[in-house]
Amino acid sequence: MAMTIIMVGISEYNKIESTPTPNLLDNNDIFSFRKTDAIVPQDNSVSFTVQNGDTLRSILANADISENDAGNIIKSLKKVYDPSKISIGQNISIFYDDFDKTSISAVKFSITSEKTIELSKTDEGFSVKERFIPLVKNYVHVTSKIEGSLFGSTQASDVPSIIAQEFVKQFSYDVDFQRDIHEGDSFDLVYERYYDAYGNYARDGKPIYMSLNLAGEVYKLYYFEGKDGKGDYYSESGASVRKELLKTPINASRISSGFGLRKHPVLGYSKMHKGVDFAAPIGTPIFAAGDGTIIEMGRKGTYGNYIKLKHGSGYSTAYAHCSKFKKNLKLGTRVQQGEVIAYVGATGRVTGPHLHFEVLKGSQHINPVNAKFASNNKVNVNETREFKRYVQKLNRKLISMPSHTEISADSIKGL
Repeated sequence: MAMTIIMVGISEYNKIESTPTPNLLDNNDIFSFRKTDAIVPQDNSVSFTVQNGDTLRSILANADISENDAGNIIKSLKKVYDPSKISIGQNISIFYDDFDKTSISAVKFSITSEKTIELSKTDEGFSVKERFIPLVKNYVHVTSKIEGSLFGSTQASDVPSIIAQEFVKQFSYDVDFQRDIHEGDSFDLVYERYYDAYGNYARDGKPIYMSLNLAGEVYKLYYFEGKDGKGDYYSESGASVRKELLKTPINASRISSGFGLRKHPVLGYSKMHKGVDFAAPIGTPIFAAGDGTIIEMGRKGTYGNYIKLKHGSGYSTAYAHCSKFKKNLKLGTRVQQGEVIAYVGATGRVTGPHLHFEVLKGSQHINPVNAKFASNNKVNVNETREFKRYVQKLNRKLISMPSHTEISADSIKGL
């Protein structure tokens, strides 16, 4: 597996902006080695991994840092980073002028796999350097039969949860995961995986290709970035996967009660069910089904905690029985499609935790499962040729790329 090792120098003010990600499959960037003045661990240093209950001040105290130096470190760090955001598992390295560890010279904070903050002692206090670390990108290919749920099958194939959730989210515009998926169907997936310059795993990126084979009907989605730097998922024809509204505004749930006439589980008699119920644990995030404005929010009788959004094209959506709403939301707030607006609960007249989801066209309730929502947009007309070339290249590569394999991004650019 070919890997490119990347090192970067320090610019004025010591802040390096990350290099914009080039178009997928067309990575022609070549990085050269440059000597840097990065802090390198020595024997005259000590490292701490942040534990539950730690604060930056308590860590510095445990390292026998004077109160004066500790105060200056925290003051300097605040210029570029909020010390209260230091989290469990982060690494903090402290460097000394001597091997007796009596006089501090520098502190290094590992914020993420791509960013460190280094403080060096000066006569005035501590200078601050932010370092942004370029990563090496690989592509991981996974294909498998679906046994049980799609999400469960991706987990059985060692697909990271964040990738599986994105898979489900993007197909939720067109696929009814309760009715359309059956034993023997299959999925195909290519996603990004990043490593540091030493080959250590850093993080997973996003899916760049997703496919579902449902009873012989194949659905394919491709991630494509336009010249404006904005990316989205498109079908082979170039139509955006995004529709006016999501059919399922919640991840990895099951429909516990469908739309239409039903015997009410609490009242015991038949009653029109004007929405769809999704069973899920209390606290599960609920997403806005589309871009819109909050027009109702609060307690609403048997609905319990209730929130309603007004969208374009005459649509509105409602979400009931929530445990709570997302902080800082209020009447009139604009929300984006896919943004968390509330959390599943069991408020109001219910037998258990679930989301009651309604879609209205004007004043008429409609079944979101069967509704046909229009696509939001297509690939820019000036980039159609580039998109088609990209799709053809990736399709050819998939033929020769076995499942559960990982290849470097550089190996794809030559197609």
